Amino acid sequence: MVERDTDVVAKPGPDEPARGAFDGDLDDTATALDLGPAAGDVRDRSIEAGAANATQDDRLTVYFDGACPLCAKEIGFYRRRPGADDVCWVDISEAAGDVAPDLSFDTAMARFHVRSRDGSLESGGAAFSRLWSEMPGFRLIGRFTRLPPIAWLLERAYRFFLRFRPRLQRLAAGKQEATHG
Repeated sequence: MVERDTDVVAKPGPDEPARGAFDGDLDDTATALDLGPAAGDVRDRSIEAGAANATQDDRLTVYFDGACPLCAKEIGFYRRRPGADDVCWVDISEAAGDVAPDLSFDTAMARFHVRSRDGSLESGGAAFSRLWSEMPGFRLIGRFTRLPPIAWLLERAYRFFLRFRPRLQRLAAGKQEATHG
């Protein structure tokens, strides 16, 4: 059971190397958009899980790539907002296997995913809409982006972003090293 106000950090198995940000095929791959100042360490208040299969209570669950500088920055942005303690944040970057019974590591690394309170899994633009719908201060935009024509546009914009994600990740990593190194 995952305690309230904690993250889940999945660790690799003994014979498995840690995996970082996804830089593979760009077919339908994505991550969160870059919003706001540096996030700091998004792994604060973490608990380790032997596998990434964390069963949650009735909270929204956000699966994110903590090794991705863009993802870490955005997740940090959301985690500093009111209502963030009502969300379960799961860093999947070092998962040893499937993230959840219905979510493989590769699929989770390819697109932004959230699990709704009702247990349904959403990805891409729909996942952002769901997250925004659950966060105070973002609920109006969350409802707006769930409208059919807007949801379609958001998903298309998300897929367009995916084409540039690997380059943006490298740029963000370079900036991060320049400011911290």
